[in-house]
Amino acid sequence: MKILFYNHTGQVSGAERVLLLILSRLNRSRFEAVLLCPPSGQLQKEARILNIPCANVEQLSARFTWRIAALILYFSSFVSTMAQVRTQVREQSPELIHANSVRAGLVISAATVGLGIPIVWHVHDLLPQHPLSTCIRLFTLLLPPVRVVLVANAAAERFKGKLLRQFPKRVDFAVVYNAIEVAKLNSTTTSGSIRKELRIRNSDRLIGIIGNLSPVKGQHELIRAFAKARKQIPNLALLVVGSALFNRGDGYQKQLSAEVRALGLDHCVRFLGQRNDVPAIMHALDLLVMNSRSEAFPLVALEGMAAGVPLLATAVGGLPELVTHEMNGWLVPLGDEEKLIDGIAALLERRDLSSEIATHARQHVIRNFPVAKFMTRIEAIYAETAPKPVRTVREQLVPLSSETI
Repeated sequence: MKILFYNHTGQVSGAERVLLLILSRLNRSRFEAVLLCPPSGQLQKEARILNIPCANVEQLSARFTWRIAALILYFSSFVSTMAQVRTQVREQSPELIHANSVRAGLVISAATVGLGIPIVWHVHDLLPQHPLSTCIRLFTLLLPPVRVVLVANAAAERFKGKLLRQFPKRVDFAVVYNAIEVAKLNSTTTSGSIRKELRIRNSDRLIGIIGNLSPVKGQHELIRAFAKARKQIPNLALLVVGSALFNRGDGYQKQLSAEVRALGLDHCVRFLGQRNDVPAIMHALDLLVMNSRSEAFPLVALEGMAAGVPLLATAVGGLPELVTHEMNGWLVPLGDEEKLIDGIAALLERRDLSSEIATHARQHVIRNFPVAKFMTRIEAIYAETAPKPVRTVREQLVPLSSETI
């Protein structure tokens, strides 16, 4: 079966890393893959390393906004991209299309009207509370993909909203949790060498926040809480890993730097930008923090837990589906700075608790989120969605025990 994988951006973030995982582990004797995405960025480079043929399409400029002028420009980009995608779909003649985001799904569904090609949407995020989300649900209702795959039950419930719950048979939903390759997290770089590179003493307690620099990730709020936590734990240091990839985030990055200077934290807060040695950085941490306002089922959380680093996270989106408070991680309410500071202190000062949580977290991820299980479910979805039977035996899709939709 020939599958066209469409991604609306050429940059690599969490959703693209999941896509690359699928492309790297796809059974080539059953499935032929072609990647369609913008040529700029790292995604095509990574795909070509995997020997995946690539086709080009322009970058889709579209995001949630309240500004009418911006919406008009985004609609123009959508129409232009849709026309290019339709041309590429006709040229590639796939038997199935995998759209790797809501935006990609909207473009593909509109671009392939009348072509009769089954489509799988892979939804990696929570739809925001915005009128455009209702428009997306209405679009999905009128031009339904064959399957919508979501990475958490929270993402599924948010995607459905009130509208799609009224039509349970119109769209076929499935929850498939993300997975990681634990073996790749075993870095040859030691935590000591990372600390030496960054001039951080071994006696310092090191906190890290990893992800795109964006208000939704909560780096600003963490920096403020970190400043107060240092009054309890003087030898704290903070690593901010990531860069502003999307949505004109350069301004946010400047705000973060200005806040660090204003609080007098230049000596203990490091901005590392994008790094290709994140596993080694994780091993150097005493605590990984996810202070996000919204998350579906983040790879960073899985990777930190698998690396044996205690995780402190906001109880948003799909994170409570992964983390059990005080068992394999620490959850705090969104926006509660006092609870955030208390969590940092508890996990850094109570070594026995921190070690126990980290051990349980690693065991939980290894047992429940292996790549083999993930790929079996993804390939089964492809086989079930195909217009004709796929060669070799088709796996039956067995719901996870936590799947409720």
